[in-house]
Amino acid sequence: MQDWIRYQAEFEKVKVIAANFTESLSSVESSIIEMRRSQSHARFYVVRDWYLASSNLYYVGMWSMMQCGLIIIAAAAQLNLYHQLRLKIIIVINIIIIIIIIIIIIIIIIIIIIISSSSSSSSSSIIIIIIIISSSSSSSSISISSSSSSSMRNENLIIGSITYGVIIIAILIILLAKAVAIIMIILLLIIIIIIIIIMIIIIIIIFVTMPVFV
Repeated sequence: MQDWIRYQAEFEKVKVIAANFTESLSSVESSIIEMRRSQSHARFYVVRDWYLASSNLYYVGMWSMMQCGLIIIAAAAQLNLYHQLRLKIIIVINIIIIIIIIIIIIIIIIIIIIISSSSSSSSSSIIIIIIIISSSSSSSSISISSSSSSSMRNENLIIGSITYGVIIIAILIILLAKAVAIIMIILLLIIIIIIIIIMIIIIIIIFVTMPVFV
């Protein structure tokens, strides 16, 4: 809302500049009319009047174009800063999703340790619960990426890579619930932790190397 008020104020400035430019044009026209009326004047005065009128038009026009250019540059900078802020907010939301997945993995490990000697029906119910949790987390990340379909290309690449990482981790969690041998469980946990570390490193690199204007 404040940006909109600011842009309205800048637009009013542009209108004032346009009004001044119109006034300068009218003064030039009036000077030309006066020069045509004063045919009895010497040639020196006619040349002087033409020079003053043209210089007035030139300086007013250059000043108006400079002011309009500065306003356009300021508006573009505001839009780029908004886009960068929006991209960082989306990345932070994906980091929160990754942290939630880590907590889910810890809970699953505790459940597997507690119910490792139970029947197959209880293990199948655990698998159903894990599928529901993982699908909800991955669908939330997919909804974040689809909401930014009109954004620029590198934002879609970042969000898409994080989304696919979340889906891979969810599949590994399902395999982790089906695993029986302790070595298989340890290997799956190592793979999940490596994927999470790689995603966090990518996000840190994006934050460090992101320019001021995207």
